[in-house]
Amino acid sequence: MRSALVQAAATMVAVLGSLGTTMVLREFWAVPTQVSVLAVVLSLMLSRSVDRGLHVGLEAAMEMVTLSLAAAGVAWLLAHEQILGEALLVVGLSVGILARRYDGAVRRAGRVVALPFIAILVTPVPVVAGTGSTRDLFLWSSVGGLIAVAWTAVVTRIARREHPVPDPPARPSRRRIDVPTRMTLQMLVGLGAAMAVGHLLFGERWAWCVLSAFLVASGNRGRGDVAHKALLRIVGAALGTVVATLGTLNAPAGHRSTLVALFAVMAVMLVLRNRSYAFWAAGMTAMLSLLHAYYGSFGQTGAEQLRERLIGVSLGSLIGLAAAWFVLPVRTREVFRSRLAEALRALTDDDGTFPAALAALDQLVPTLRAGARSHDGSRRRLGAVQALHALPAQDDEAQRRRLRRDVVRIRRSMVGQDAPEPEELLPELRPVYVAVDA
Repeated sequence: MRSALVQAAATMVAVLGSLGTTMVLREFWAVPTQVSVLAVVLSLMLSRSVDRGLHVGLEAAMEMVTLSLAAAGVAWLLAHEQILGEALLVVGLSVGILARRYDGAVRRAGRVVALPFIAILVTPVPVVAGTGSTRDLFLWSSVGGLIAVAWTAVVTRIARREHPVPDPPARPSRRRIDVPTRMTLQMLVGLGAAMAVGHLLFGERWAWCVLSAFLVASGNRGRGDVAHKALLRIVGAALGTVVATLGTLNAPAGHRSTLVALFAVMAVMLVLRNRSYAFWAAGMTAMLSLLHAYYGSFGQTGAEQLRERLIGVSLGSLIGLAAAWFVLPVRTREVFRSRLAEALRALTDDDGTFPAALAALDQLVPTLRAGARSHDGSRRRLGAVQALHALPAQDDEAQRRRLRRDVVRIRRSMVGQDAPEPEELLPELRPVYVAVDA
């Protein structure tokens, strides 16, 4: 809990620092309102990426400037060439997934590609027409990206001194279409469908549907994970939308109390986000509702807003789930075996990557726990993860050789080259083998 509080406090400092910096700049220059929202959203999302291992430095700053300019171009197109702008928005939100096929700078860049485009989805302020305002939008969008990177880097250095654990290396896929490519195609189809449905049902207020489809399908760790997130997204977003919408019914647009409530919700969400994805979904949706209330929301009544947002969130989540389920699906079993194989390889090679590989495997635990109530396979996989965490320290060379020998046999069994009996393996590795053998 203490770690969550420290991380939440660090993120709030970065967010408020970015907002304060843009507000100071607005005292001297004509900084577009969108830039303040962009800086806040980027600070919030960058902080989450830092928690997952992103290093914020000069490389990230250069990437963010470039991506912010690209996002500003898409924002301008949404106002002036809507169909082209929407197509590029869908591509911008999807293309970063392909970077998971690679190592190094390409993979690191993929982590931040979608962030400025997410800011477009959550920004309720339209792009102002006119040559001067357009020039200012492009200029200040890159400045807003730099502000967010700078505050995140400073806060990370002060509050989080540990170095991020490196990602396990990308491995070539044996399938004709690898997992990142399949996930990218799923995202393109899902976002395209959500955009079409959002336009058909909500007109210019399609963003709720598209954002929900993106959040449910991003970070796809198999169909079970997407189904689990879709359910939590609908429940959490419904709660966040109801609370935020009812809480701002009588608040006039531009009232400071709405902003205070927004940052209070953000602080609570940051503390609780690691407990369950539902808290993240509820907090993000509540903040988006409060942001729309602050800037004024299309002249709708409170009941109309509430109904439309609930329908948009539910439909978007279901569209994201359907795309992940039926478009070149990535099965939970497949993801588990891949990440387990990487953890076992790191364990035998003893190259220092085992903690990162085990952390990647841990990302499946919430889904496995949810499925363990009714599915034997999920129970066995959860037992395998717990067994790897509980491996005792190997105090002498004989124990280490025995452990490596049994791990190699389990790895060979995963490709059909061995079939040991469970009794032939160390007791602490038997749950792992049972999960693999099943």
